[in-house]
Amino acid sequence: MLWTLAGDVFTTGQGATVFPKISRWLFGGQIAGLGVAVLAPTVFNLNDDSLIWLLAAPPLVGILVAVLLPRALAGATTGVGHQRAQGASESLKDTVSFIGQLPAFRWMFWVGVFAIFGGTMVDFGFLHLATTRYSDAGSLQAVYAGTSLVCFVACWLLQNYGSTKIIKSQGIARVLQLLPIGALLGGAVLVVGGATTTVVLGSLALVIWRIPRWSIDGSARQAAMASLPDERRLRVSFAIDMGPLALSLIVAAGPIALAVQTHNLWIAPLIGVAFAAVGLLLSRNTVRTWDDTQLSYRLKRRKRLG
Repeated sequence: MLWTLAGDVFTTGQGATVFPKISRWLFGGQIAGLGVAVLAPTVFNLNDDSLIWLLAAPPLVGILVAVLLPRALAGATTGVGHQRAQGASESLKDTVSFIGQLPAFRWMFWVGVFAIFGGTMVDFGFLHLATTRYSDAGSLQAVYAGTSLVCFVACWLLQNYGSTKIIKSQGIARVLQLLPIGALLGGAVLVVGGATTTVVLGSLALVIWRIPRWSIDGSARQAAMASLPDERRLRVSFAIDMGPLALSLIVAAGPIALAVQTHNLWIAPLIGVAFAAVGLLLSRNTVRTWDDTQLSYRLKRRKRLG
């Protein structure tokens, strides 16, 4: 919802500057949460059973946001949709048809499927590798949260000092190629880390994958969504962002099961590398069709009514 509201207010050109700033605020909260996760087992001397009490914090923060955010946005206005009410099935068909008529966005979807699948193999491979070294939940949490904290700090620095310049100089379509590149390189490093049972390489692989995923790719993706018509942006954005994630998580079950059953730490990331390579090849089509897609009459934004 946050990204949709921002996309409704700002144009594609403005988004290259504004969306990295929004991401920096998001990273602030994520870094704070990861800092708590890293320090809690030691500071509070929590054992494996009592770590579950940390799960009480997110709902409390969520309630606080639910109370304060509507008040903060009380004076905000957004575009009023122009489409008639649709059922779930009809809405899904309409969204799929709309994406199919926009080549660059169609390729964005499929690049996301292959790249996120490769990244999922990195996420799983790191956890699989870490559990072979750290058997207790406290140590595993500290290692995972510590690695994620490094990712967030690196992402914050990139968003603060580099994302806007890179998006403006290279263009949205070329920046979107960084996601499959990150999945490909991260998976390759994890193949070596899994074969040698080196947790440090697993952490490095996770950082390589998550930096573009959590920073510049997200900003470029949301800037791209800003060009969509008001009445379609939410559904198309949801389909392109969440569709690849859902599909990749379903398909990922096969390689993950194979890796667990064979006790081979390198199989899943190796399969992920192959998928990420396909995603990188497909991303060339996003670049090739981007300019023509931006000229499509289907991207015309209606006059704002509210």
